[in-house]
Amino acid sequence: MRRAILEIPLTALDLMFIKQPENSELHLEITNALPEDAKFLSCHYDFRNRPLVFQLVYESSEFAELCEGDRMPVLPPIELRRIDYLIPQYEE
Repeated sequence: MRRAILEIPLTALDLMFIKQPENSELHLEITNALPEDAKFLSCHYDFRNRPLVFQLVYESSEFAELCEGDRMPVLPPIELRRIDYLIPQYEE
């Protein structure tokens, strides 16, 4: 099993879906992407240790092999960058 957790703060999710006033939109890009073969497995809200954090579990051949009882590693935090262009598939 090769799995890892990507933690996303609720504030980052707010930024991803917020619209700016006067018909201008905020477009964000995640600059440290997951491996190409990363497969999303699950998502849950971690309210015990770090409030306002969603944990997304991914599987990839690039992650370290885990044995039974091992804790899943937490990936480096996502980095968001503002972009001034629309992603082509979303252009009107």
